[in-house]
Amino acid sequence: MGGSSSTRNITVEQDAETGVVKVSEALLHRMLGDESTEQPTHEHPQETNHRRYPATDETKYNLKLLNEEWRERLYQTEERWQDRLNEAERKNAALLQLSSEKFQQAAEEVEAKFMKHQCVPICQQLQEEVMKCYAANPGKALNCSQEVNAFNQCVDNSRTSILTKKSLETVS
Repeated sequence: MGGSSSTRNITVEQDAETGVVKVSEALLHRMLGDESTEQPTHEHPQETNHRRYPATDETKYNLKLLNEEWRERLYQTEERWQDRLNEAERKNAALLQLSSEKFQQAAEEVEAKFMKHQCVPICQQLQEEVMKCYAANPGKALNCSQEVNAFNQCVDNSRTSILTKKSLETVS
């Protein structure tokens, strides 16, 4: 079974004008399921391969069944690939959602770790006094030295306070 090799040449042609399908006689018998008939000896292969047979109702029916079978196979294959495509899209959407969630979580961690520093104005009242003094005494900056010294003292005290808090946080 399967040990012998046979070569079969099948040529099917349809004449566009007459609608006649040309097939070999052996192919016609095989299509009709009549394999018991003896295969004719081919003295002139050109003659037998291209005989014209008018399309009978039975051959039309068999060709129609073959066509329907191929369409069904094509439909099943298309459905299988569409299912695979849908599954791949579903997995891709799930991975995108997971990646987005992980990115958002990482961004929140970075913000919590590095961006929690809020800039609170320090010594704002003294800063405003220095600015008013400069505005009231244009070209006479030394007249505002008392306000500038008070502002500098306030900034130094605030800086010392902040550094002390940070050093206590790292110790604990």
